[in-house]
Amino acid sequence: MNLFEEMKNIELFFESLLRFHHPVHGRGVIPGVNIYESEEKLYILIEAPGVEPENIRIRIEGDMLVIYGRKENPFEIGERNMHHYMEIEFGEFERRMHLPCDIVPDGVVTERRNGFILLIFPKKKRIERIIEIE
Repeated sequence: MNLFEEMKNIELFFESLLRFHHPVHGRGVIPGVNIYESEEKLYILIEAPGVEPENIRIRIEGDMLVIYGRKENPFEIGERNMHHYMEIEFGEFERRMHLPCDIVPDGVVTERRNGFILLIFPKKKRIERIIEIE
């Protein structure tokens, strides 16, 4: 493993610590994300119940996954009513996270089921090259 890969692993480690100690529930609309990796693919599972497909945008910016969206209340209940419980968050959100490997964005396959969005990206093949110094 080279120095840059080691630095990337350290960065991902500290990001995971921050995510673990930073609760996301009750702090606005923030979709949960699971990222899995196999030898050839990167799987990103996004929790998005109540978010209509036209209200979510997912982009790859360099080595970052960016999720923008809006979760709207589908019912008009009225703002003047007395609220006894307010556990469901509505509104706009943005979430950014580093991808753990290089991917081929154009090769993405998407699937939506039961309030979840699954993105499957092929991983870029690593080409190792030996550089000889004269």
